[in-house]
Amino acid sequence: MENLPPFGIIVPGLQVSYNYEQFGDMFVLTVPNPGTINVVSFFLNQPIQAEGMGAALYYSAPPNYDGMTFVGAIANDRPSDIFHTGFSLNPDINQLPELKLIVQLKGFAEIQELVKLAQDTDMQKNYAKKVAINLFNYLKSFDQLSNQSSNLITVPLTALDKWFEKFSRKYDADPNFVYKSME
Repeated sequence: MENLPPFGIIVPGLQVSYNYEQFGDMFVLTVPNPGTINVVSFFLNQPIQAEGMGAALYYSAPPNYDGMTFVGAIANDRPSDIFHTGFSLNPDINQLPELKLIVQLKGFAEIQELVKLAQDTDMQKNYAKKVAINLFNYLKSFDQLSNQSSNLITVPLTALDKWFEKFSRKYDADPNFVYKSME
């Protein structure tokens, strides 16, 4: 294939596409059904010629595509990686018909700052916290008899199984329900 861009993106279940739209220094690829995308593979087809630079991967969501959220980055010393997108757990993303993946060359210092910020706002950790809160609140609802000053909760042995059945039903109906209630 002639004139390959210096990088590529693989979205599981989709064909590899090099049909990027270029806007200045950004390369943009539109992908359908982001709620089904749990990971993306991002790789270099050739070394980055500019010293001290890496390729940063972002996404941008409709309707206006007016912001970019960092996904991950690659560079000559790590020319490929697989990134967990968190799209299926993100209520702002998982119902969208499409989104745009954007690649932009950035200096190492800026990439390091982006990585640090992304670690502080990990969508999977946030979802796990919401699930834990949901479980805690469910178990706490059984604790009517114990001493209120105690740090212990008394629950029936079947409570965890019942919670999981209830959680599964709600999740099957709406994976975003944990964001909508504190139940």
